[in-house]
Amino acid sequence: MLRKCLFPALFAGLYLFLTLNLFWGNQGVYALRTLREDRENLEGNMEILTRENRDVQIHLDQLKNDRYTISLLARRLGYIREGEKIIYSDLGNTSASLSYGLPVIRTGQIRDNRDRTGFFRLISLTAGGAVFLLLLIWSWGERGIRRRL
Repeated sequence: MLRKCLFPALFAGLYLFLTLNLFWGNQGVYALRTLREDRENLEGNMEILTRENRDVQIHLDQLKNDRYTISLLARRLGYIREGEKIIYSDLGNTSASLSYGLPVIRTGQIRDNRDRTGFFRLISLTAGGAVFLLLLIWSWGERGIRRRL
């Protein structure tokens, strides 16, 4: 009689545990979806950083090889050649300097990466125990009805 009740109870607990892990486990459907979203964000960040790196490399090459770029940057920093005169005007932004800011990096949402396996086991054991008790009570009820007849 106990064997009759034990198999369905174990099956119910295992089925519930596997179903919960399939959808909400650390390697389940929803975890896979969030990993794909994070991958897309990282690929977007990679594109941004690649463009930024290309721009910095071009600017660095200009600073190494182009005398005109070097003289413009030196003048923005306040350096002048001998014999030149500085004329200040209010027609432009004299404080503008050449600087590359950090690109905006897209980050994913804050994710809850806790391991839920213990919680799923507890729920599954509770469900299996409930099925076991229900089947045990049901089988006792049938025996009691048979004895009365």
